[in-house]
Amino acid sequence: IPKGLSFLFGGPPCQGFSTSNQRTRNTLNPKNWLFFEFFRFAKAIRPDWIVLENVKGLRETAHGQFEELIRDQFSQLGYAADVWTLGAADFGVPQKRFRLFFIGRKNGNLPPPPISAKTTEVTVRQAIADLPCLSVGADIDELNYRSRRPSSYALDMRKGATTCTGHLVTKNSHLVQSRYPHIPPGGNWQNIPRRLMKNYTNLIDSRSRHTGIYRRLVWD
Repeated sequence: IPKGLSFLFGGPPCQGFSTSNQRTRNTLNPKNWLFFEFFRFAKAIRPDWIVLENVKGLRETAHGQFEELIRDQFSQLGYAADVWTLGAADFGVPQKRFRLFFIGRKNGNLPPPPISAKTTEVTVRQAIADLPCLSVGADIDELNYRSRRPSSYALDMRKGATTCTGHLVTKNSHLVQSRYPHIPPGGNWQNIPRRLMKNYTNLIDSRSRHTGIYRRLVWD
């Protein structure tokens, strides 16, 4: 990045644009309009580059109305803008996560980051097989890595560390725990018997349930 250039990077609230939100994913959700606050800062700062990040569901919300409004804000401030949808897995991150990027610029051009055809996705096993095994309600934060041979990705993430943190596990109820054995690798809440899901509403309408609920990763 050339010296002397200024950047404004931010992400307005995304909950109202997420595909997991089918109740307030519309123009009536006040949080969906907070991108105007982002551009209020842009107008005051007038940076050389503006990067606005959000979930890709923003593009389809309200039939694309919010995308058009955001593009219009860039235009009103005198910025040319491009829109990219980028997947984390294409850049070596072990997540199937996509994000939307609005790139605004006063001058010049910026092509999307190149995605190499040789990029190999990092699997669940490669990413976390060296982490400690935990039980429900585990409350010891820092633990040693497991003794098994870690993948090259895991070694890179360790940066020479021999311990890792963040091992505080929610103590789920017996009802919640009874659901787990019914979920196959790659499965989700739909694999759980209805008798164990009675406290959930609108189960018949699968559109009201995000596929990430009770999602089990595939161990490969």
